[in-house]
Amino acid sequence: HNGVCEPIESYHHVQIAKPTAGGVPAGPDVVLSWRVDRSARYGPLAARGTLSDGTPIAIASLRTTYNAELTSALGFFRVNDPGYMTNGFSSFQTAMGTGVDYTFNWFYIDANNIGYQHSCKCPQRAPGVDPYLPAWGTGQWDWRGFIGLSAQPTDFNPPQGYLVSWNNKQAPGWKSNDSNFSYGPVYRSQLLEALLLVVGTALFTRFATWVSRRFTERADKLQAGESKVPQEGSAYTMAHSLIAVLRDGATLPDGTEFTLYKPVIAAINGICAAGGLEMMWNTDLRVCADTAWFQLAEPRRGLFPGGGSTVQSVRQLTWCHAMEVLLLADRIPAARAYDMGLVNRVVPRERVVDEARAIADTICLNGPLAVRACKQSAKESTFLPLREALANESRYSATVFMSDDAKEGLAAFREKRAPVWRGR
Repeated sequence: HNGVCEPIESYHHVQIAKPTAGGVPAGPDVVLSWRVDRSARYGPLAARGTLSDGTPIAIASLRTTYNAELTSALGFFRVNDPGYMTNGFSSFQTAMGTGVDYTFNWFYIDANNIGYQHSCKCPQRAPGVDPYLPAWGTGQWDWRGFIGLSAQPTDFNPPQGYLVSWNNKQAPGWKSNDSNFSYGPVYRSQLLEALLLVVGTALFTRFATWVSRRFTERADKLQAGESKVPQEGSAYTMAHSLIAVLRDGATLPDGTEFTLYKPVIAAINGICAAGGLEMMWNTDLRVCADTAWFQLAEPRRGLFPGGGSTVQSVRQLTWCHAMEVLLLADRIPAARAYDMGLVNRVVPRERVVDEARAIADTICLNGPLAVRACKQSAKESTFLPLREALANESRYSATVFMSDDAKEGLAAFREKRAPVWRGR
């Protein structure tokens, strides 16, 4: 090594094994003993041989954690120390990325975020070293330090809204270690992700079907309450309301189409992506947390968003904004969603439900017949030419103006009191 011949250490390793076969130790102890030949710089010898000119050689295999197996406990100590874990994913990233020398995939999750960090005391090879061939132990080809934390694979809140890992297989863009060169360039996590996306798209359709059957055919009750029982004065059940929100319209047992003209308010406090965003189109008013984000992720994976997004987006947003959602397939932060008109309110996460309820309370100040007619006229107008839509609106106007509620509303205004709505 660097012109100096260094000795190879030889010794016998002895250890005692207690045979248990998964139960209580029984029988005599087993003594295991074998010879170890070890180079101080390059680790245990794996083989010996002779070159064609008679020169003896030894082949050693060295791992960076050799004789330092217990130091990786530091990372686990850190993540279990509240005094260390003060900065969410950043603390986790440092704890595992610099505190665990073994090669592993570590995943992070909290109420708002997901993250991934790779740990490895990965050596930096000398220029010219082929990872699939032995290198001479002359000093010229020795490791050049180790790959730093900033160069390790990592991810935080990825645009697709999820993380995919195939355990003990390399990350895309990274090779496996030298002893697993046979893995080749196939990144199994990508195969898993492709399957996940295909299955996920199919599951969204199946989920809507399952909900329909679960609510209308099988269950009398679900945690949400009565589901099979028709609402007073109609043939509609909670099941039809839910399906109408998931995707506009549901078929009643008599074959007619269910329509939902009650206001529907969405309270969004996290990720609203792919199928979740497609459900959101069928809500009327939307409150989201300032930490929430939106994404129509299907095109990013070569898939088609078949849950109504290509139809609803151009009806609800400007053309340019709809195309931003559809064609870019990027993550849309809450502030940007508000600017685009995708949501009505952006509030701190802890206020999302309260704000949604406040909107509902405000709507309830209005006459129920007028509220229903306004939504129904607006929805029906999207499917009608302008002249027919205006005529349709006039019919609702005449009906509401002739109602008892309209008379009560005018009377309450004159008498400076709150109206008492009768819904007729």
